[in-house]
Amino acid sequence: MPKTLPEIEAKENELRLAMLDSDLVQLEALLHPELIFSGPDGSWVGKAEDLDSHRAGVMKLSQLDFGDREIRHWGDAAVVVVDAEMAGQFGGEDFNGRFRYTRVWRKEEAGWRVVVGHCSQVG
Repeated sequence: MPKTLPEIEAKENELRLAMLDSDLVQLEALLHPELIFSGPDGSWVGKAEDLDSHRAGVMKLSQLDFGDREIRHWGDAAVVVVDAEMAGQFGGEDFNGRFRYTRVWRKEEAGWRVVVGHCSQVG
């Protein structure tokens, strides 16, 4: 097992808490400046838009529990696929369900940060 796996698992847990709490300082640190994130509706946003959705209260999570997770690591990159039970509001509309995230983490001088993410609703 590569020695970075515990690092990536820790970063995933930090990200989960930051998303749940809309912790802008922590999200700023964990998201790469050139982030590309595609959501369940097929739209995609960058880091600024993602942070703005938390800042403005567009995204409010009341539940975010990670389940099964697979991590693959190659040098300065890692891919994480994780199941999540989520509930909250997005754009004033309630939502809940099971989702699957795919994230690409990249290690740089600043540490591990998410450069690409995708979320789909499943089941």
